[in-house]
Amino acid sequence: MKRVVLAFALAVMVMVSGCMRMAPLVNVTDSAVTTGSEKSASLKELGEAVIRAGGALGWRMQRVKPGHIVGTLFLRSHMAAVDITFNEDIYSIIYKNSSNLKYDGAEIHRDYNSWVKKLDDSINSQFSML
Repeated sequence: MKRVVLAFALAVMVMVSGCMRMAPLVNVTDSAVTTGSEKSASLKELGEAVIRAGGALGWRMQRVKPGHIVGTLFLRSHMAAVDITFNEDIYSIIYKNSSNLKYDGAEIHRDYNSWVKKLDDSINSQFSML
Protein backbone atom coordinates (compact mmCIF):
# COMPACT_ATOMS: atom_id res chain seq x y z
CA MET A 1 0.00 0.00 0.00
CA LYS A 2 2.83 2.37 0.84
CA ARG A 3 4.33 1.75 -2.58
CA VAL A 4 1.06 2.66 -4.30
CA VAL A 5 0.78 5.89 -2.31
CA LEU A 6 4.42 6.73 -2.97
CA ALA A 7 4.03 6.04 -6.71
CA PHE A 8 0.89 8.20 -6.84
CA ALA A 9 2.61 11.06 -4.99
CA LEU A 10 5.59 10.86 -7.33
CA ALA A 11 3.31 10.94 -10.39
CA VAL A 12 1.49 14.00 -9.06
CA MET A 13 4.81 15.77 -8.36
CA VAL A 14 6.00 15.10 -11.91
CA MET A 15 2.74 16.45 -13.36
CA VAL A 16 2.81 19.57 -11.17
CA SER A 17 6.46 20.32 -11.93
CA GLY A 18 5.67 20.15 -15.65
CA CYS A 19 2.81 22.62 -15.26
CA MET A 20 4.90 25.10 -13.32
CA ARG A 21 7.16 25.61 -16.34
CA MET A 22 4.27 27.17 -18.29
CA ALA A 23 3.17 30.81 -18.19
CA PRO A 24 0.74 33.02 -20.09
CA LEU A 25 2.38 34.28 -23.30
CA VAL A 26 3.36 37.95 -23.03
CA ASN A 27 3.73 40.22 -26.08
CA VAL A 28 5.21 43.71 -26.07
CA THR A 29 2.58 45.89 -27.71
CA ASP A 30 2.86 49.54 -28.76
CA SER A 31 5.79 50.36 -26.51
CA ALA A 32 7.13 53.91 -26.89
CA VAL A 33 10.28 54.46 -28.92
CA THR A 34 12.49 56.57 -26.65
CA THR A 35 15.73 57.79 -28.13
CA GLY A 36 18.56 59.54 -26.35
CA SER A 37 18.17 62.75 -28.34
CA GLU A 38 15.47 65.29 -29.08
CA LYS A 39 15.27 64.36 -32.76
CA SER A 40 13.25 61.43 -34.02
CA ALA A 41 15.24 58.46 -35.35
CA SER A 42 14.62 57.23 -38.90
CA LEU A 43 13.17 53.81 -39.68
CA LYS A 44 16.59 52.79 -40.95
CA GLU A 45 18.30 53.82 -37.69
CA LEU A 46 15.62 52.09 -35.61
CA GLY A 47 15.94 48.92 -37.69
CA GLU A 48 19.70 48.86 -37.24
CA ALA A 49 19.22 49.33 -33.48
CA VAL A 50 16.75 46.42 -33.34
CA ILE A 51 19.18 44.20 -35.28
CA ARG A 52 22.05 45.12 -32.93
CA ALA A 53 19.86 44.50 -29.89
CA GLY A 54 18.78 41.04 -31.00
CA GLY A 55 22.16 40.04 -32.38
CA ALA A 56 23.84 40.83 -29.07
CA LEU A 57 21.54 38.28 -27.41
CA GLY A 58 21.92 35.56 -30.03
CA TRP A 59 18.72 36.27 -31.96
CA ARG A 60 18.91 35.87 -35.75
CA MET A 61 17.40 39.05 -37.12
CA GLN A 62 15.91 39.19 -40.62
CA ARG A 63 14.59 42.37 -42.23
CA VAL A 64 11.22 41.77 -43.86
CA LYS A 65 10.57 45.37 -44.89
CA PRO A 66 11.13 48.81 -43.38
CA GLY A 67 9.59 48.73 -39.92
CA HIS A 68 9.37 44.92 -39.73
CA ILE A 69 12.02 42.47 -38.56
CA VAL A 70 11.63 38.80 -37.69
CA GLY A 71 13.77 37.63 -34.80
CA THR A 72 14.47 33.92 -34.29
CA LEU A 73 16.19 32.45 -31.25
CA PHE A 74 17.57 28.91 -31.09
CA LEU A 75 18.49 27.69 -27.59
CA ARG A 76 19.23 24.05 -26.91
CA SER A 77 16.27 22.23 -28.49
CA HIS A 78 13.98 25.27 -28.41
CA MET A 79 13.12 27.79 -31.13
CA ALA A 80 11.16 31.01 -30.74
CA ALA A 81 10.32 33.50 -33.49
CA VAL A 82 8.84 36.97 -33.05
CA ASP A 83 7.63 39.73 -35.33
CA ILE A 84 9.16 43.07 -34.37
CA THR A 85 7.28 45.97 -35.91
CA PHE A 86 8.12 49.61 -35.38
CA ASN A 87 7.76 53.15 -36.56
CA GLU A 88 9.21 56.42 -35.28
CA ASP A 89 6.85 56.40 -32.27
CA ILE A 90 6.11 52.82 -31.16
CA TYR A 91 7.32 49.23 -31.48
CA SER A 92 5.90 45.79 -30.75
CA ILE A 93 7.35 42.32 -30.22
CA ILE A 94 4.69 39.74 -31.10
CA TYR A 95 4.87 35.93 -30.93
CA LYS A 96 5.20 34.43 -34.42
CA ASN A 97 5.88 30.73 -33.82
CA SER A 98 7.95 28.30 -31.81
CA SER A 99 9.01 24.71 -31.44
CA ASN A 100 9.49 22.64 -28.33
CA LEU A 101 8.03 25.39 -26.09
CA LYS A 102 4.64 23.71 -25.57
CA TYR A 103 2.65 26.73 -26.81
CA ASP A 104 -1.06 25.96 -26.58
CA GLY A 105 -2.53 29.22 -27.84
CA ALA A 106 -2.45 30.89 -24.43
CA GLU A 107 0.46 29.51 -22.40
CA ILE A 108 4.06 28.83 -23.31
CA HIS A 109 7.24 27.64 -21.61
CA ARG A 110 8.02 30.37 -19.08
CA ASP A 111 11.54 30.89 -20.45
CA TYR A 112 10.03 32.37 -23.63
CA ASN A 113 8.78 35.41 -21.71
CA SER A 114 12.19 36.00 -20.15
CA TRP A 115 13.85 35.81 -23.60
CA VAL A 116 11.39 38.39 -24.95
CA LYS A 117 11.86 40.60 -21.88
CA LYS A 118 15.64 40.57 -22.42
CA LEU A 119 15.12 41.39 -26.10
CA ASP A 120 12.80 44.26 -25.15
CA ASP A 121 15.34 45.61 -22.66
CA SER A 122 18.12 45.36 -25.25
CA ILE A 123 16.01 47.16 -27.88
CA ASN A 124 15.27 49.96 -25.41
CA SER A 125 18.96 50.24 -24.60
CA GLN A 126 19.87 50.51 -28.29
CA PHE A 127 17.13 53.08 -28.91
CA SER A 128 18.43 55.20 -26.02
CA MET A 129 21.79 55.44 -27.80
CA LEU A 130 20.25 57.02 -30.91
